[in-house]
Amino acid sequence: MENNNRLKELRKTAGLTQTEIGKIIGFTQSHYASYERGATELTEKLIIKLSQFYDVSTDYLLGLKNNHVEQVIISREDRIKLIEALAEIEKIINK
Repeated sequence: MENNNRLKELRKTAGLTQTEIGKIIGFTQSHYASYERGATELTEKLIIKLSQFYDVSTDYLLGLKNNHVEQVIISREDRIKLIEALAEIEKIINK
């Protein structure tokens, strides 16, 4: 399953061993390794815990989204307000 590869990718990107991430989430190395191999199904609780730890969406962990960064949709009015606020900040900085 794709989420198994994602677990390994996220762990390696974080510079952690299976033993280290296992300790962080309360499992032995071999128990955690079984999740990476796909031998053990991820529980709902573990999916949430891992998504919070790695700061990714649960959809990304489950392979439902390919981008682990959440996209924020801002309305036109909010974009205008943001641009105006940034312009005001720039004026203050440049005084």
